[in-house]
Amino acid sequence: MRIALDKSKEESLYLQIYRSILGQIMDGQLTVGQKLPSYRWMCQKYNINISTVEKAYQLLEEEGAIQVIHGSGCYVRPLDSYHFFADEVILEAFDRGQITDSHRINFASATPLPRIYPVADFQNILQEIAGEDVGDYLKYPPTQGHPALLSALEDRLRAKGIALENQQLQVVNGSQQGLDILCKSLISSHSRVLAENPSYPVSLNAFLNCGATLDTIPLEEDGPEIKELESILARKKIDFFYTMINFQSPTNICWSRPKKEALLRLAEAYNFLIIEDDCMGEIYFGAAGPESLKSLDTRDRVIYLNSFSKNLMPGIRLAYLLYPAKFSRRILSAKFHTDLSCGALQQELLARYLGRGLFEGHLEKVRDYYREKQKVMARAIKKSRHMQIVYDQPGGLFYWVALSEKISSFTLYEEMKALGVALLPGSMFSIDGRWKNYLRLSYASASSPEIRRGLGLLDEKLAELTTACEPGSKPPSPAG
Repeated sequence: MRIALDKSKEESLYLQIYRSILGQIMDGQLTVGQKLPSYRWMCQKYNINISTVEKAYQLLEEEGAIQVIHGSGCYVRPLDSYHFFADEVILEAFDRGQITDSHRINFASATPLPRIYPVADFQNILQEIAGEDVGDYLKYPPTQGHPALLSALEDRLRAKGIALENQQLQVVNGSQQGLDILCKSLISSHSRVLAENPSYPVSLNAFLNCGATLDTIPLEEDGPEIKELESILARKKIDFFYTMINFQSPTNICWSRPKKEALLRLAEAYNFLIIEDDCMGEIYFGAAGPESLKSLDTRDRVIYLNSFSKNLMPGIRLAYLLYPAKFSRRILSAKFHTDLSCGALQQELLARYLGRGLFEGHLEKVRDYYREKQKVMARAIKKSRHMQIVYDQPGGLFYWVALSEKISSFTLYEEMKALGVALLPGSMFSIDGRWKNYLRLSYASASSPEIRRGLGLLDEKLAELTTACEPGSKPPSPAG
């Protein structure tokens, strides 16, 4: 293990040690079960106080990266035991996505910029409601959802070709609460969940945090390899398959129609349920959007989750679950015990907005807006000798970018953060330590000039790191 300390930096030495060790764990340089150097060895090697080492190791232990066994030493924990990292990066990116900071360029967040919110439409509806008897909108609405919004959602789902027979709707406060409610009602420590690899870490962590066993399957350009999926199902009993069928995070792929049909067939044959997260499905740039898996489901195998955070505005905090009615009591109970119900006023606002057909016009503007930003980002990435777009799809909010195998995206994440550029390292989208030389870059929260400037800075940093990795280059000397 090698640590480069810079005593002239403002950052505390214990934080430098913490970040260096964490980076080496993320990069696989420190492996599971490996013993870290003792406090005394670190003090002598780097000419630092024992309290500095203790604070660094304590922080690593508190966040789950290492295990301290008294009388024995400190050991690296398995990768899936420190999914804290995904939470840490997501929370940091989320904070950056909610504030205006001219000194930061945000490629980490998929949060839309306020400039595309339909503010005028919602102001008009709000003024209209203010002139009515608003008492009903200040009480608890039904736990399942405000009737007017449920009706508007049903109309929208039917227009998308989704059958509602034997199905139940549940309004929730965002897609993340939808996953949480599923984990409280249907998924348990006895469940086995299969997910794509890479996949959205918030969802993976939700399954892990409720004690479920999590397995993954790699993705191809149009979904997983079906024979490999069949092989997994033949060996293991799967209870749930979690997927973002359209414009998946982080890869941005869309499953092909044959693979969608194959997944439904296998769900019936092997008796498992599919959780389809379709929060990106309506952000497409072609003449028509991809079909949802739920629209092909004739055997009640799909639990459908959708949100208005990415395609409308995040502050409305509304999403919905559509699921087989046989689970209604369990899911309704989980929602009730979580927060009773979603706010009636927000639901009435959204119900009127949807009912008047305003959402479709807004979606057209959103698609035009993101189509142009995708082009800007694609051109900037393709100019670089150090980045490669893996899957290029006409829609979504991300690019999944491959780097040289010698480049650690975690190290790059830290280096770019210091330059005021936020991005997400590929390793956070996996529970098994893969994708260390990949990035997820989002164009949702950056303007076109910021995209060009930020990717220019990124390309310069990659050139610098690539040169440092070339034969003959000298590694930095540790302090002391």
